Amino acid sequence: MHRILAALLLAVAATHADEARDQAVEEELLHYQLYLDVGYLHSNNQPANRTWRTKTTSWTLDRFEVNLAMAQAWKETTPESRWGFEFGLQYGRDVDLADPGDDTAVGSAEYLENLYRANLAYLFPVGEGLTLRGGIIQGYPAYESYLAIDNPTYTRGYLTDYVPYFLIGLQADYAFTDEFDLSFFVVSGYDYLCLLYTSDAAD
Repeated sequence: MHRILAALLLAVAATHADEARDQAVEEELLHYQLYLDVGYLHSNNQPANRTWRTKTTSWTLDRFEVNLAMAQAWKETTPESRWGFEFGLQYGRDVDLADPGDDTAVGSAEYLENLYRANLAYLFPVGEGLTLRGGIIQGYPAYESYLAIDNPTYTRGYLTDYVPYFLIGLQADYAFTDEFDLSFFVVSGYDYLCLLYTSDAAD
């Protein structure tokens, strides 16, 4: 009888240890981020429309602005925890210029502009692992970032202003090695936010 009780106690302890380990793994895969970008960009030329070129971020001049406030949470996918997600909300002048007109890929852009990310991912047990992600996803890789703080000079070149930082669709990723992987996208259009820079938008 004592041996049976001891075996049951060991089984319960092992189960509890496994649950605690799984919970610890889940917590290690969860990430959170808060981001606040405020600034005052001064121009000696004093342009009448208060805009700085056709910048995607930090684009207004001669006024104090909350360029971007963002909160994000995401969970990585691993063979031990195959489901993942990304969800983020954003607010500020950098997202104020979404135009739901004929030039946009999605007509409801005015309702989506405050979503920084919103997608689900699953790691399929195919070879080294095939990750499928769907929803509002990050655009194609670029040398500079939508977040101004990630860029060395707080600004970016003209070319990377036209990178599709926000896409709606599906993304499949497969890593052949640690140094080589492929990504395949099926998206609704080039960019679901159509950013327009006009004097009316800047005032």
